[in-house]
Amino acid sequence: MTRADLIAALEAGDLRRAVETLASTIFSEAGTGELRKQFIDQCLNLPEATVRRFFTFDLKNDVADLLGRVGVPTLLAHGGEDRNIPIAAARKMAGRIPGASLYCFEGKGHLPTFTATAEFCDVLRRFVRGEAFEGN
Repeated sequence: MTRADLIAALEAGDLRRAVETLASTIFSEAGTGELRKQFIDQCLNLPEATVRRFFTFDLKNDVADLLGRVGVPTLLAHGGEDRNIPIAAARKMAGRIPGASLYCFEGKGHLPTFTATAEFCDVLRRFVRGEAFEGN
């Protein structure tokens, strides 16, 4: 499914189809069907206004101008196969945050915290200890 499918579902007022479309891009890896189903069920149990708000872009929420002012150690964790946000965007963001570290979960989609949990925990421990990331 594509971004165009998502927009068409939203324009038609079909929140179920919109959520299912988004879920297919978030949980895009093999073996994530149960996570996808749980995500869809949880979204559809939220108030309709909450779900619609999630799909509404608001320029007031853009934090790009604040990135250069981040003054704490920052780890950006990004799936290398994320279908929603390209790795180039993560690299750009990391470049705008002073001293930020970027770790790319190769072969993983939008939520590596769920699909590469052990690797994520290892990366987080290494970050907290101040260790460098090889190849990232």
